[in-house]
Amino acid sequence: MAKWRIVLSIRILFLAWTVPSSAQNQTGLIQDLRIKATVGFEHFNRAIAWDASEETTKLKSSVFTFRPALEINQRFSLAGIIGYSLSNHGTVFSRELPLSLELVEGNTGGLLFGGELGAMLVETGDFEIGLRGEYVYYNGKQESFEIPGLAVNGTVNTQPKWQRIHGGLQFTYIRYSYIYPYLRLAYDYLWGRLVVEEQIQDLTGSQEMTFKSSGRFNAVAGLDYEPADGWTLKAELSILPNSSSVDWGVMAGLSYVF
Repeated sequence: MAKWRIVLSIRILFLAWTVPSSAQNQTGLIQDLRIKATVGFEHFNRAIAWDASEETTKLKSSVFTFRPALEINQRFSLAGIIGYSLSNHGTVFSRELPLSLELVEGNTGGLLFGGELGAMLVETGDFEIGLRGEYVYYNGKQESFEIPGLAVNGTVNTQPKWQRIHGGLQFTYIRYSYIYPYLRLAYDYLWGRLVVEEQIQDLTGSQEMTFKSSGRFNAVAGLDYEPADGWTLKAELSILPNSSSVDWGVMAGLSYVF
């Protein structure tokens, strides 16, 4: 399952760098084609509900990304996403193993793959209205721990994985030159699993614990600032309400257009 997601992300990344020049020459529809490269950092804090129990914890993730993108006629964009994430799923209990365990919170590194689509739909007065969508897949590395307090050797292996989709309408205020504030209202859903394997001498067991985000909708306030020709600084603050609290996230990025 993970293999096809990685292959799909690589294809998106390839498409973000290449476009058939013959199609441009034959149709004449592509009048302005630009390549944009963006480096960014994102941190978010999400309440997640575990399906196997009534537990709720916080998923905290710090993400470093690189996004190569194609911009067509300054209206459409297609980007690939590659990056690295440090994710922390919080403290959770694994009760379907030979020996029940409390898995304490801690950061787990892993690779991130995905893609992003953007489109400007209409310009009216001082505003632009557009669409933005994103999909990312995080594949955490497997970690091994010794089980403390046993008279014999015991180990546990854990591996977290999660996916996130985000998509919605973006309203950008374009009256001022070089400074473009915007508001995006989006559907934002995160889901994943934590695989736990336990071995105590000849006794083995495993459990797959699934989770999903408690909130599904996201309000994002952002700002694009162009300090020099070709350069853009981006900053975002996101608010994600759920049934018991309000989650949040921040993002910062630096882009250059070739």
